[in-house]
Amino acid sequence: MEEEKKQETRRLKRCSSCIEDNCNHECYVTYITGLYSCQWEGKLEKQSGRRFCCCSLVEQLFYPFLILGFLLIREGYEPYLFWCHKLAPENTMMSFEKAVENDAFGLETDVFLSIDEVPFLMHDHNLRRTTNIREVKPNESYTATSFFYWKFLSTLNAGEWFVDSWVYWLPGFDRDYVRWKAPNFQHVGRLDPVAELKKENISIINVDYKRLFHNGLSDYKAANFIINLYIVNEPWVFSLAWCSKINSVTTDDIVLLRQITYPDYSMTPKSYVLLWVLLDCISAVFIFTIFYFHW
Repeated sequence: MEEEKKQETRRLKRCSSCIEDNCNHECYVTYITGLYSCQWEGKLEKQSGRRFCCCSLVEQLFYPFLILGFLLIREGYEPYLFWCHKLAPENTMMSFEKAVENDAFGLETDVFLSIDEVPFLMHDHNLRRTTNIREVKPNESYTATSFFYWKFLSTLNAGEWFVDSWVYWLPGFDRDYVRWKAPNFQHVGRLDPVAELKKENISIINVDYKRLFHNGLSDYKAANFIINLYIVNEPWVFSLAWCSKINSVTTDDIVLLRQITYPDYSMTPKSYVLLWVLLDCISAVFIFTIFYFHW
């Protein structure tokens, strides 16, 4: 019995010795790890500080070259300028004369037919905005423009109601009827599918520049459509149209756009290729130098 107690005591001592060794080892490893962590955090605190830029030195060196790579490419021809009808009182001889004075390539206007089939220039579906119809016949002010006789239309005052801040969508018209009355007229379409435009034998489209650049123009350029954009009044939009090989633009500020002789922030294709190759070579030298001195 006493012998068994002695063996049990020796066994417990051996187990406690193992436990003590393991605990000491774990405590030692934990102690070393803690010292290393404190030393690493102290080094980071010394290195950290308010920096001039959040980017690394390599990023600061190469980001300017990346930005330069997104320059627009200047293409071969300048878009034609069309005078929009809204600078002077719209659809009037004054507007057309102003366009001619500023060397516009063409004139843009809208045509309606009266009920007795007399063509006249008008933009809206009714006469409220641009004439004094509300004073002459207030009950018929919302009547469609084409539902009046030309004799009455010619008596309206269409010059005092011009408001240059109102822009309305172009009215639709019956293409079959126009083809029958004027078979030699060249029809201009909108931003419809290419197949539908070709079915109507339309090769020219007149679209809002915001819709065209949003939907993409590659399909229309591939189908050799002549593209006119409206209403382009800002130099940067005109530059974008120029670089996108747009054929013509409609503008209310032909005096400003006429002064632009080349696109903003652009370069010729040869200059673009030369700069791109040069930047690639400089980048390769920088990368090689950094790796050489770092390793």
